[in-house]
Amino acid sequence: MLEEVIYYEERGTKYGIIAHPAIEKKEAPLVVFLNAGLVNRQGPNGIYVKLSRDLKAAGFASFRFDLPGIGDNINDSRWSSKTQFYAEELRSVIDHFRAAGRFDSFILLGLCTGANMAFDYALGENAVKGICMINGTRMPQGGNGGRSIRVRYYRKYLTDIRRWLKFLSFKKLLRVPGYFILVLVVIGGKAWSLLSGKAKGKAAKKDPAAGPKEITWWPVLLNRGVEVFQVVSEGSESFDCIDNPDKRVADLVVSRDNYREQIIYDADHTFTSIVSQKALIEGIVRWCQSRFN
Repeated sequence: MLEEVIYYEERGTKYGIIAHPAIEKKEAPLVVFLNAGLVNRQGPNGIYVKLSRDLKAAGFASFRFDLPGIGDNINDSRWSSKTQFYAEELRSVIDHFRAAGRFDSFILLGLCTGANMAFDYALGENAVKGICMINGTRMPQGGNGGRSIRVRYYRKYLTDIRRWLKFLSFKKLLRVPGYFILVLVVIGGKAWSLLSGKAKGKAAKKDPAAGPKEITWWPVLLNRGVEVFQVVSEGSESFDCIDNPDKRVADLVVSRDNYREQIIYDADHTFTSIVSQKALIEGIVRWCQSRFN
């Protein structure tokens, strides 16, 4: 059976989809996908579905489900805070598979808020052997961080003549006055983003270094031997975190064999382009194969 619907609560109302490889790797962890923001278990641009299939081909089982209030999962409001009922829902999933004797170790994988949840949950769960954080923000920035994404990411497109030539159509400029106005609006908007981004970038450099929580959490996670893979795209604010980490954390991660990272350039926050999706998926599969064989 390649894919199967799994009900993970006694009431039989909460479920997800597990993808089985034809030949499972012995004692390989189960990859559990965590929602990116309010996007359902397919993931932004269907990335989770595509990734689960490639993981399946590589011999790794994976489970996609929805957290409370997202997709098909009804929020039953049993807990006082969103953070708490998200964590309890994930605990229900992990407890189900452990009780069934199917898996006793797990890899948590998430994009954006899902990445942060993977990091936070792994701190207190020994069954989590690895986390894959895609565009998360749990890597604290150092004193030189805080560069504006509008300056860093969009400046090269604003000054790339080839891209503007693709956008501009002189036939339309002559025939459609509205198109001419649109071009002016876009150019003006990009210029304003660039100028205002520079100002904000300068101000951000004066901000203090990372808060004490992240600096304390990273040694806990890495010293316990949890495999960590951070993937960031150039078009995400998380790039600033990984490009300018607090020195204490930077010194820590380079000294540990269980930390890996990958930067994907020319990719936005949700990996819209097919090329960036391919790079993301291939990188994650390679990491799983190299660290969990």
